[in-house]
Amino acid sequence: MSLQQGGTLTNPVNGATSPIFSNAVLTGSIRVQGSPCFSSGATSATPLSGAEGNVVNAAFTMDDGSTLNLQGALTDLTEGHIATSFVFVSGGKCGTIPFAYQLAGLDRQS
Repeated sequence: MSLQQGGTLTNPVNGATSPIFSNAVLTGSIRVQGSPCFSSGATSATPLSGAEGNVVNAAFTMDDGSTLNLQGALTDLTEGHIATSFVFVSGGKCGTIPFAYQLAGLDRQS
């Protein structure tokens, strides 16, 4: 997963892009191994990915059309680890019933 701070705000009702740039908005991509449903995705405007305090909320539209939502807390000042418990997925090839992957956490890679 790769996340960058900063992006333009998008109105979730009509999809219009606001001229407001925000450091709270996260943009990025994700690659997944071992899933029979999807292999990669990118952050989407709805739902919005962002950071509030030390909590990261990332929503990705995956290559099969599903939505992957990850929430976790940055555990130290170096932002080297995000503590998560589950990653929730809905829609796409694996069905419309939401399911969860258990994930112990994510460590920063150089």
